[in-house]
Amino acid sequence: MHFSAGADIALMPFTIRTQDDIKKFALLLDNAANRMSESAFLKASHNRIIKAKQRFALQSFISKPMSWWLNEAKENASMNNPNSLKNRGIQIEKALSKSSVSVLFGKDELPITSNRWLALMPDAARCLAFEAALTRARSNFNNKTLEFACLPLTALPKTQLAMNLLKQADVLVVGNISPLHANYELGGVDLPEHVKRRASETEVMAFSKKIMVAAKAQNKTVVFAPLRMPYKAHDVKELADVAIATFSYAVNITQQSDKENQQVTSYSLNALVDVLLGSALAEGRSPVSLK
Repeated sequence: MHFSAGADIALMPFTIRTQDDIKKFALLLDNAANRMSESAFLKASHNRIIKAKQRFALQSFISKPMSWWLNEAKENASMNNPNSLKNRGIQIEKALSKSSVSVLFGKDELPITSNRWLALMPDAARCLAFEAALTRARSNFNNKTLEFACLPLTALPKTQLAMNLLKQADVLVVGNISPLHANYELGGVDLPEHVKRRASETEVMAFSKKIMVAAKAQNKTVVFAPLRMPYKAHDVKELADVAIATFSYAVNITQQSDKENQQVTSYSLNALVDVLLGSALAEGRSPVSLK
C-alpha cells in the first residue's frame, strides 16, 4: 500500500515482536524483491533509492571496516570532544529549549522575586529536574536562599500535605503534561507502588486545580506550566497569574549504581526557571491560540 501510493520508503511497515515475526519480515522482503521484476513502480522506486545513495556517496560509508565505525561511535559519544555529535546535540537541545519557552499570559507578573516555592510536577523525575533547575539558577537570584518543595503527581499525595506545604510557600508552580505521558517516560524514579496506582489525567488536573484555588485564596503567586500541549492553560486562566509553555517535558537521567544519587536534569525546565526568575526572556511564541 505504501509503495502503491508512491512512497519509496515505508516507515516500520511490519511489527516485530517475536522470532516468528523476524521470519515473516524476511518473507515480506523476499516478496518485494520478487515483485521487482514485474512491477514498474517498484523498479522506479528502487532506482530513485539507488540514485540517492550514489548522490550522497553512501557506499563509501558502507564499505568502511568495523574498526572505523567503532572509533567513530566512540568519538561521537565523547563529552571531551566539543565537536562530537553528543556535544553538538546537547547544544542544539539547549538552544531549542530556550527558544521554545512561551509566555501564554501573565507576562507583567514576571520576574518572580519570592524565595519560597512549592511545585506540583507530573512525576518524581520532573520534580528532581525542577529542583536541579532552581539550584542551578540560584546564583542568579541575588544570592538569596530558595526554599523549595515539590510533590510528584504520579500517585496523588494527600490533600492536607499539599495544603500544609502551600502555607509555607509564596509561589505555587504547577507543571502539567497533557496528554498524559506513558509510564516508560516516567524515568524510573517514582516508587513502583505509585506507578501501579498512577492517577489519570482527569484526576491530576482536578487535584492541581484544588491546590491552585487554595493558593489564590491565600494570595500566592500561581504559575501554570504546560510542558507538552498548552491547551490546559485556558482551563486555569482564572486560577493562575502566569502561564508559561515549554513544549517539552524531556529529562536527562544520569544513571548511578546508587539510585539515590542519580542526577535528573532538564534543559526545558532550566529555560523555564530562567524566565521565571528573570535571568532570561521568553523567546518563544505559542503556535496555537488558547481561545
